[in-house]
Amino acid sequence: MKKITTLNIIFILNIFIFSPIAKAQWTELPSPYGDIIYDFCIKGESVFYSNYTDFLVKVYRSNDLINWEELADIPTNSSGGFAKTFAVGDKLYVFAKNENWNTSDAFYSSDDGQTWTVINLPTPYPNVLLPTETSIYCANQLGIYKSVNFGSSWQLIESTSSKPLSLESIGGQKMLLATVNKLYRSINDGVSWQILSTPYTANVNNYPEVSIFNTNSGQFLKWKEFNNCNLYRSDNNGNSWTQLDFPLNSGSPINVWSMTSIGGKLWGIFPTGILSSEDNGENWQEEKTPIIGFDIISKGDSLLLGGIGGFLNLMIKHLHG
Repeated sequence: MKKITTLNIIFILNIFIFSPIAKAQWTELPSPYGDIIYDFCIKGESVFYSNYTDFLVKVYRSNDLINWEELADIPTNSSGGFAKTFAVGDKLYVFAKNENWNTSDAFYSSDDGQTWTVINLPTPYPNVLLPTETSIYCANQLGIYKSVNFGSSWQLIESTSSKPLSLESIGGQKMLLATVNKLYRSINDGVSWQILSTPYTANVNNYPEVSIFNTNSGQFLKWKEFNNCNLYRSDNNGNSWTQLDFPLNSGSPINVWSMTSIGGKLWGIFPTGILSSEDNGENWQEEKTPIIGFDIISKGDSLLLGGIGGFLNLMIKHLHG
């Protein structure tokens, strides 16, 4: 286990006034080796982050958002790609994929990242993975699979007809899976699945980017194909969707990378930075940040933003006076 020192990192304090009576303080925090933070998760008081490169997934942990420990170098099947870290119950999970190589790997840890065990995945390689308290779910172009024994065996629980793009928990036993041209929902922990109407019209010959964001303000779905990008909101777990206008000041090309709710607001990461909304995405205001962000998560009364240049921490309690 390696200890990463941060004495040579300069802390920059950026204070922006959002209204005459409320202040929000952004504090720039270091990241391991200055990595770009695409994805991270919170377990207890610790923040975990993984980076996928050179046939390895590197996993880092910080207990104070200042000092970082490199917990592991986990061998993988391809030279690099995207890694996503999950914290579920007392377990940590890492899912790493490289779509160009058609490979993916998954691992879990029961001791806060000190040791890792390989999760044997079904084939063809799954494009999405979702661990829950009781099971692990994944999906490939053949269907949705479930394992109750950390990948020792898998059950095909629903056949699908196109490439899976996003699989998310939407509260309790409910899950949504978006494929290229269909939406699937389970309300009973994967026992059965219902096909829902998609808010977008997809061409199965193309490869759109679809992301589902579950927030306290509802479920949001991003559909992006070439230079076209739409954002939709559902207030009923995917039964129906309302298309939202992208904020005029959200930047170009139009996109949104992450969304969450905290402090009575909806927060989203757009090309120009973070925007917040007090009416469930109907109207937005700019929340200036010193870095470009990719992932945003709430932690207690704080909002953590990861992106190019490390982490930023917004003390939401300052917005409540």
